[in-house]
Amino acid sequence: MMLNTLTTVITLAFANISQVSQAETKTVLWALNEAPPFHMAAGPERGQGFCEKLVAAAIRATPELTHEVQYLPNLRVEMLWQNNQNLCFPCMIHSKQPQSEIIHTKITHNYPPHGIITRSTTAASMIAEFGNPLNLAALSQAAKYRFVQPAGRGYGILQPLVTEHVLSDLNTTVLTGDHGTASMFAMIASGRVDYTIDYPFVMDYFAAAHQGEFQFVPIEQNYQQQLAGAMACTDNPWGRQVIGLLNQRIDEIRYDPEFIHALDRWLPTRPKLTETQE
Repeated sequence: MMLNTLTTVITLAFANISQVSQAETKTVLWALNEAPPFHMAAGPERGQGFCEKLVAAAIRATPELTHEVQYLPNLRVEMLWQNNQNLCFPCMIHSKQPQSEIIHTKITHNYPPHGIITRSTTAASMIAEFGNPLNLAALSQAAKYRFVQPAGRGYGILQPLVTEHVLSDLNTTVLTGDHGTASMFAMIASGRVDYTIDYPFVMDYFAAAHQGEFQFVPIEQNYQQQLAGAMACTDNPWGRQVIGLLNQRIDEIRYDPEFIHALDRWLPTRPKLTETQE
């Protein structure tokens, strides 16, 4: 009799675990942050960033899931992933190689290459010394220009070079907080720092929004490389199930009219998706 009771308890326990697992899989927490024009957390343009529109497209494509959206700093997102917490984030740089802690969807859109963004007068000095396209390795090793970036920013193919040389320099400033990108451009415009590495469309947004005079200089190490964007979730059983479902609906997501409209607005010169990427 006791054996039957124990068997019943164990069976119920496994049933409860299964129900919890299914419930968790059906709930997706999307993290966004304040980084125009990717995400826009406040002001008259709130919710109009192309990453927010990508999340909205994913939500429309997966009505069987329960979706929650929160604005979180990049460092908080990284910490949650490191702790294996269930979380998804849009507009990551797609990688063909497995990455620790996260798993990507198929490609959703393309980006133009990163480049140097600085003041026009500083750009002229950099080009005279390091060429155009500019040799980032030589620039970083010269250690005469002050670099700035928001915490958690990634650079695709440039990342090893940035990590080894640029971020290790004493002239580097890393900004935390909700408005790191805006603060970064204000610091460049005022001359407190000299340059950052970012996309040309980010420069265009802040030049128009803050009437700053900036110049974009292509980088020798990546100017012929395009970057692909994708959504990413925690690399655990939950995340793999969510990614699997998003991939099943990927065409519905990547060609969602509102998402395409946002891309055309903020990334009008982006490389188009090719058949090999799709």
